[in-house]
Amino acid sequence: MELKIPYISYPEYLTSEECDRIVEIGKTKLKTAEIIGNTLNEDVRRCEVAWLNDPWIFERINNAIISANQDAGWNWFYDTIEPMQFTRYALNEHYDWHSDWGSDFLSTYDRPNNSEYHGKVRKISVTINLVDGNKYKGGNLMFADSKYLHRNFGKNGEEQLYEVKEIRPKGSVIIFPSFTYHKVSPITEGIRYSLVAWALGRPWQ
Repeated sequence: MELKIPYISYPEYLTSEECDRIVEIGKTKLKTAEIIGNTLNEDVRRCEVAWLNDPWIFERINNAIISANQDAGWNWFYDTIEPMQFTRYALNEHYDWHSDWGSDFLSTYDRPNNSEYHGKVRKISVTINLVDGNKYKGGNLMFADSKYLHRNFGKNGEEQLYEVKEIRPKGSVIIFPSFTYHKVSPITEGIRYSLVAWALGRPWQ
């Protein structure tokens, strides 16, 4: 699916104080999450994650999704937001090429047995940078064409890749279709904290 507007950015959408509050909440709930293996039998993701359900964070994220859905002209129906994923990326940690059609949630929340999510698909993804982008190196959010990645897995033709630089300022939000192939490049210095969420709705018609 080709879109005139492939993603929406809202610089410093969350205040510095809101970001710090989320980081403190997330730190208390962190657990190691290491997912191994793709078609090339490589390490797909290495990071630590925790799941948050705080209502005030949901409200802030949902308001951003509503605005982006309108501003981008997508106007996609959704009626559910999954628990939010708080992520800590330290030295050499990363998340390789993937889309958000449903990879994380199945193993963590047993989604097929949860009636609230049953029969729904991820449509809109949200990622928020919770720290100053100057406090770490690497950890870049990258986009690429999905058809290209299916053929090459991001190993060749780097000119196809796109760095989403708008994510770097603290509190900045990037909102994009969940079918977009993306990755977080390895951290080379410092620590990156982020918050990710997904809006779901009935399957595409």
